[in-house]
Amino acid sequence: MARLGDDEFGFVVSGPAGSTPAAELGAALNAGIARPIRLAKGTVQLGASIGFAAALPSEADPDSLIERADSALCHAKETARGTTVVFTADFDQALRRRDLVEQALRQADLGAELTVLMQPLVDVVRNRVVAFEALARWYSPNLGAVPPSEFIAVAEAADLMQPITEVLLAKALAPVRDWPEEIGLSFNLSARDLVSPNLVGRTARIIAESGVAPSRVTFEVTETALIGDFGQAKASLDGLKLVGCRIALDDFGTGFSSLSYVHRLPLDRLKIDRSFTSELETVPVCRDIVGTVVLMSRNLGLACVAEGVESAGQAAVLRALGCETMQGYHFHAPMRIERVPAFLERFAAAASLPETPRAA
Repeated sequence: MARLGDDEFGFVVSGPAGSTPAAELGAALNAGIARPIRLAKGTVQLGASIGFAAALPSEADPDSLIERADSALCHAKETARGTTVVFTADFDQALRRRDLVEQALRQADLGAELTVLMQPLVDVVRNRVVAFEALARWYSPNLGAVPPSEFIAVAEAADLMQPITEVLLAKALAPVRDWPEEIGLSFNLSARDLVSPNLVGRTARIIAESGVAPSRVTFEVTETALIGDFGQAKASLDGLKLVGCRIALDDFGTGFSSLSYVHRLPLDRLKIDRSFTSELETVPVCRDIVGTVVLMSRNLGLACVAEGVESAGQAAVLRALGCETMQGYHFHAPMRIERVPAFLERFAAAASLPETPRAA
């Protein structure tokens, strides 16, 4: 058994290969891990996602075996906590695709191939745009359009995030100085960004070069990005806060430690996950959860944003619950940077919120 990362461990099991023994072993491991641990201040219960891979008869390279087990682990994490997944031949295609994406990223002209789209955050009470969230896009000459959920994950695993983040942040900041001063920028930081010891210095330099006041920049982080090295992640966020930037906790309510992070991090904003927004009109408990988060945010002096608002009905429920700021296709789809000025002109001229405009 060996420690492979902050919260990852690997072990070798000898014996017959096959999904049934692995599944049974995974269940036994999780049962042991999940046993409550009694501490002086309470009880802790852990969980684990497990990926298995069988060594091939002629295989002499342990790296290939570890890579397949890691692929199975990724599938397990995407399924549910406490899941065991055994690598199968079907995963080979995913591995080949990941290798292609990584190779294309390493060879990419990031300045030419990476672009940023903007989606507005709207204050529905005062009927004004308060910020735009920068959304990364990559068009590879060889692979075509690669979804951000795919290439960001590959870049993190291959330790390629630093140049990507720097290019995207510079591109996102470039138009902000021409926007009205009351409109800010929201930018997403990855898990790899947060544990980079020179994140604050690099980020401060890019913001200074852009001419944009740091107070207009909000960095969004998800709970999953905080799991690995929380101490370093918190130090990075504290540093960005000292620079003058704002901090938002994205996808709030979907993780296991949401409330813990609220008082441990220098937060300015909570973003309610779209999984709650999408069921506001049909699932009463979702309305109760959102209402509770809105009230808690107000009591703590934090701004609250609802993501994934796609209908007038959802917007109406959110407004009735006291949520003032919203984001989603009901207001506008992500748009190219050059379309932002025209959108702002139309928005300012309208007597009410746009119906459901779409980006061309």
